[in-house]
Amino acid sequence: MKRILMIMGLCVPAIAANAQGIGFHPVRNWDQLKKMARKENKLIFFDIYASWCGPCKKMDKEVYADSSVGQYMNERFISIKLQADSNTNDIQLLNSDYAFASEVTKQFGLDGFPCYYFVDAEGRLLYRSEGFQLPREFLKTAAFAQDATTNLVGRMQKANNAQMDKKGLLQLALDLKKAKQQDAALKVIKQYKKRFLDGQPPFEILDKDILPVFGEFSEIFHAKDQLITYIFLNKSLSDSLMDRKGFSTTLIDFFVNRDYMVPAFFRNGKASGDIASITDLEKRIAAEFDAKTARKAATQAKCSWYELKKDYPRFLEAWFEKVDSFGIDMKDPYGALEINNTIYEIVLTQTNDPVYLKKSIAYMEALLKVDPDSYSRLDTYASILYKNGQKQKAIEVEKKALALAAKMKDDENVKFLNETILKMEKGEPIW
Repeated sequence: MKRILMIMGLCVPAIAANAQGIGFHPVRNWDQLKKMARKENKLIFFDIYASWCGPCKKMDKEVYADSSVGQYMNERFISIKLQADSNTNDIQLLNSDYAFASEVTKQFGLDGFPCYYFVDAEGRLLYRSEGFQLPREFLKTAAFAQDATTNLVGRMQKANNAQMDKKGLLQLALDLKKAKQQDAALKVIKQYKKRFLDGQPPFEILDKDILPVFGEFSEIFHAKDQLITYIFLNKSLSDSLMDRKGFSTTLIDFFVNRDYMVPAFFRNGKASGDIASITDLEKRIAAEFDAKTARKAATQAKCSWYELKKDYPRFLEAWFEKVDSFGIDMKDPYGALEINNTIYEIVLTQTNDPVYLKKSIAYMEALLKVDPDSYSRLDTYASILYKNGQKQKAIEVEKKALALAAKMKDDENVKFLNETILKMEKGEPIW
């Protein structure tokens, strides 16, 4: 009997220790949860986790079990813990957690695990955060979510009452978009545009602070807007005001493509319309902008259209015309990726044209001057050399790529490059 009592005595502290942490509720219904929050005058906290997530398990062990965290959260929040992946044999858990997690993450967005939503009793997102946080960091996050001066709901109320300044309004729009609240973000940025951009002298509003507006909310502008027209007509000045060389040309190219080419030749991610009619549209753009802008837009549209149609001979004709006529910034990561991938995925597999092969070799040599230790680019360079009949040089380059991959302990690519070298040595096709 004494032994039983001792065991029971040892068990009690463990239960008490667990009770000191966050007490997660089993509620899996939005209406019931909001009703409970209103009744208890509390907010709602969601912990969204995955069964395989290491940082999620660390949060359970080091943060949620912490007594100070538990006391703080239990007094202020109804806490819900939801498994968002379906990797479980527990059918009951899958039916309850996974379904509700899907509903909640669809509403508030999900970029990774663990993810935290702080929500008010009306179901409105106050704040969203993610990743492992130490107890003191997590408590700061929870406090931030409750503060009307910092959370999304409080700031939205200020925005609706036109009580936010230019900087604060833009930041709110960016925070809302980051939190996947797209409709609210668009509403705020439209207010920002109306209050601080429309009707203002362009040279007074063009500065680095407005870059996120173009980058994140391009949908509030059109190619023929007054501000965009000003930028087109004053490219050098606009680049200087924005402190970014090439800003104006890149921006104009984007809007011309989006507002002229896309509606005419693309629909729902697919090629549509008659690409032969692009000449008429090119003339129209030339009249409204200039011939170079029109030609660049037409060439890019043809590249995209033919690639979607898998018409590779015409795609390659248009793509090499684009690169030769307008160039691609080799130092730009996206430009470099386009060159490398187009050569590896299309030139290598779809053509034997010696002109295209020689141009591709020259492009890859230019790319490798920018980053000579990229084994991905070296592999592409070696592959196109091999297809051009330069077998020995191709093998030498591929061995250099192999050494770099081995140095980085990239086992998957080490295996791939070894296999490619063997094929080259045997004279076998590698495409």
